[in-house]
Amino acid sequence: MKDDLREKLAQYAHEAWSGWMDYLFTKGTYNEGGTFTINDISTSRWMRQAATQYCDLPENEKASDRDEADKITGLFAEYEIAEITRLRAQVETMMDALHKIADHSWFDEIMRGEPAVRIITPEDYERKYYEFMDIAKDAIRDNK
Repeated sequence: MKDDLREKLAQYAHEAWSGWMDYLFTKGTYNEGGTFTINDISTSRWMRQAATQYCDLPENEKASDRDEADKITGLFAEYEIAEITRLRAQVETMMDALHKIADHSWFDEIMRGEPAVRIITPEDYERKYYEFMDIAKDAIRDNK
């Protein structure tokens, strides 16, 4: 799951960079020989912004950075929701398995020689116990 988040963040980083490059290339002139000159208005603005701490930016420029931060935090929120959903499903699977084998009253009755409505052998009980343990081990392994 962590690799999924990493890939989404990398995709976002590339899209942000690519979008910035597309924008940047509208702010200048292509020269002979394949070079590009950025116009003086954009150059002075971007140099000022780069030399300014975030806390000292005007509100409209902070708003642009906040928009970018919102996109990134949205990716984390999606990841957290998916991770919570995945973990909840694992817990439910484990709880279902636990409920199937954890009712010891019938097993205790059989072991004491008392009649029980459900007939199960100690071997069946042991098999179900190991089935549950396998489910639990898989859930723990998948959660790492």
